[in-house]
Amino acid sequence: LNGRYLLISYPTQSLSGRSKGMVDYYTQQFEQLANGRSWQIKRFEFATELAFLVKT
Repeated sequence: LNGRYLLISYPTQSLSGRSKGMVDYYTQQFEQLANGRSWQIKRFEFATELAFLVKT
């Protein structure tokens, strides 16, 4: 994607409402994706969403 800003969001709970360690899992997944890139990243955690605002 070509964009100056990207907002990537992940669920923090399953459809049944359980958290199941999803915040840790998706944080690690995103960190692997961002590793080695010169992005500026701001992390947001809401009740049901984990989001990363990326400035490319």
